[in-house]
Order: sequence, then structure tokens, then C-alpha cells
Amino acid sequence: TRSNKVTASELQGLLNAFAKANRSHSAIKKARTHLKAMFDLAVDDRILDSSPARRITMPKRIRKVDDTYADQDVVRKLFQAAGKRDRLILRIFVSCGLRPQETFALRGNDIETGRLRVDEALKQAERGAAFIGEPKTVDSYGYVSLPAKLASELRAWVRDESILPEGWLFPASRGSGPIRPNNYVKRDLAKLAEAAGVGHIDLRRLRRTCATYLRDEATAQGQLRHSSVEID
Repeated sequence: TRSNKVTASELQGLLNAFAKANRSHSAIKKARTHLKAMFDLAVDDRILDSSPARRITMPKRIRKVDDTYADQDVVRKLFQAAGKRDRLILRIFVSCGLRPQETFALRGNDIETGRLRVDEALKQAERGAAFIGEPKTVDSYGYVSLPAKLASELRAWVRDESILPEGWLFPASRGSGPIRPNNYVKRDLAKLAEAAGVGHIDLRRLRRTCATYLRDEATAQGQLRHSSVEID
């Protein structure tokens, strides 16, 4: 079989190629973990005598993770340049700290008194029914605090846009599926940032903004649903 012909140098070359393509440290680490697990299973099932992934290591040059956040002036300019829909989306990131794949998986009935329910997430790389799945981790399930003013505006949005309880809070177009996060960044956020004159910005940077302004670590951990305060 082909698995008998895979070499450690080929697998290491794959990780090195990921690093050269500016993949993040976490993405490369996950790929390494999956490769090791896959070939270990092949050894356990006696398909292979030994695992070629046993000695593969993390590449030395990996893209540095951007840990910056948007300051209050940047946030203000974005809000001023945004229309109703985009302003609501941005405020969910800044005030509630949801991940991009969670924000665009919100439905009309996820708005509750004083909180947003998080029980679904989009899978950017998937198509069809697999595009809508579970949140990132077990700790990601649950609720986040929702400011009263934002809750009121979200309910007005649901009413004005005739969004059904099970309907997407921010559909790609009327009656269609949810917005793909990457598409929103390329087609909407980039134009909005240019109009606001704030330079490049992405959705994760806005999520980090929420964590930055929640000064208490325990509060930030709970709002962002991290299993540890050290996790970005």
C-alpha cells in the first residue's frame, strides 16, 4: 500500500511546506499530531512495522501569531463607517467575544435575555451539511453575556428583517445560508476598514479586543469560553 512507502522526510517536508506557506503554529502542530496518530494506528493495526511520523518535528520558522487588538479609536471609526448589519456584527465581536465561525452560525432564537446562546459553529473548509457543526471545544458550548442595548438592537434586527426563530441571524442573502467568515473578511470587512481609514483588520483581532477590555482574567475566560486563561 501507499502508506508503506511514506517516509519521515516526506512528512517533515509537508510540515516545512506548511511553515513556508505561512500557516500558523497551531495549524502546523495540529497537522503533526494528526499525522502521528494516523501512523501510530497503522502500526497498532499491523499495517506498518514502524511509524515514519515518529520523529517529525515542528519547523523552526513559523509565522508569528498576530496578538494585537483594536483600540477604542479604531473600533469607533469602524462603527461610524458601518451600516446596521455590519455594526451589529462588529459589536458582537467586540462586546461578546464570539469566534467568527460562531458569530455567523447564530440564529434568531439564540438571542436570550441578557445572553447569547452558542451551540453551533461553521466549518470553513467543509461543504454541504458538514458546513454547520459543533463549536470548537466542549468549553465553547454555552452562553455569553449580552449587553441590554445590543440585545434590544438585535431583536429589532430580527423583527425588521423578518428572521425566523431558526433562521440565520446574518444570512449571506435573504433566505439563503449563513455568511462564510472568510468571505465576510474579504468582501465586507476589508472595504469597511478601508472606508474607516483603519488599515488591515480581521475578525480575530476584534475578538481579542473583547478580551483586552475584560480586565479580569476569570471574566475574560468565561466570556470567551476558553479552557484556560492562557489560550488565545
